Amino acid sequence: MNEAETRAEHIDPALKAAGWGVVEGSRILREHGITQGRLQGGGKRAKAEIADYVLVYRNTKLATVEAKAWDKPYTEGVGQTKNYATKLAVRFAYATNGQAIYGIDMKTGDEGDLAQYPSPEILWTQTFAEANVWRDRFAAIPFEDKGGAWQGRYYQDIAITRVLEAIADGPRPHPADAGHRHRQDLHRLPVGLEAVPEPLEPQGLEISRRAHAPAPGAFSGGPQHPG
Repeated sequence: MNEAETRAEHIDPALKAAGWGVVEGSRILREHGITQGRLQGGGKRAKAEIADYVLVYRNTKLATVEAKAWDKPYTEGVGQTKNYATKLAVRFAYATNGQAIYGIDMKTGDEGDLAQYPSPEILWTQTFAEANVWRDRFAAIPFEDKGGAWQGRYYQDIAITRVLEAIADGPRPHPADAGHRHRQDLHRLPVGLEAVPEPLEPQGLEISRRAHAPAPGAFSGGPQHPG
């Protein structure tokens, strides 16, 4: 059984059984491009980095899954899935051959065999141990992707996410200056990235997030990432 068959007949059903793509707010990104591959000169690039699966819940990437064919060791994809999890700044990574699952907690370093994939709710709780009202508000608003026609580079997504996390975890601003402080934080994003606050409402601040692909060479703070 090759990798495509293993994924269709065993891995996809296992993810579905855990609630991925079934639980409201959860989805699976298949063949998710992470980098285009490093430039090697002469207009050529190294092999692109593509994650077999990225697990998303509440508009937040939570885990990567690397799949291998049925007759391959289930841990063969451990190095790849760790690499992808690092690039996407997600806490959990999994490797599988459809028969067994190997899980890695990138934060604690714990890893080992799993009987099944965690559900979206469990993975969210494990990633964000403490409830946070502001994080919940941000998680309810998806990044603009032009109907799926455009996806930001992984480092752009991370930059936006870190700013929103800083806002969620930081001191609560007084409503009178919240919009100004958020604009100051978001202006530190690379050129071409925007996160635009909506007008303040009496009950709090609603944030909408938009990401636009930067023009070539527009990435501030140094040369544009080759990926």
